[in-house]
Amino acid sequence: MKYWLPSIFGDENELRNLMTAFNSLPFKNESGLSVYEDANKIYVEAALPGIPSKDIEISCEDNIVWIKGEAKEERKDVKVHVKSSQSYSYRFQLPSPIDEKAIPEAAVKDGILKISFKKSKETKGKKIQIKVK
Repeated sequence: MKYWLPSIFGDENELRNLMTAFNSLPFKNESGLSVYEDANKIYVEAALPGIPSKDIEISCEDNIVWIKGEAKEERKDVKVHVKSSQSYSYRFQLPSPIDEKAIPEAAVKDGILKISFKKSKETKGKKIQIKVK
């Protein structure tokens, strides 16, 4: 197809190549949260840098997951008093119903919390607490 206005990208192939290159750029999920699934499980990865596993709370109710983590530090020296804290909170709905009888697996490594939920065909909701290893 011929256009009566000149294209700033040259011919149609140049534009297609430019769009292909743009779409292949490695964009990161800036939220720190990734949720994906396969045929049997739903996987969640959440960035919680600097938060020890004992300070992470995870709950799931009506297919909505809430991940909370908070770390506090307080140091007192003769000349300096340092008090700091950091916290993270993620709340999201899972893409498919989960089996509430199966205990989800959760572990933290290098500041990344990984959780796997077993899928279910049932849709009734129930609150479950998840222990982090």
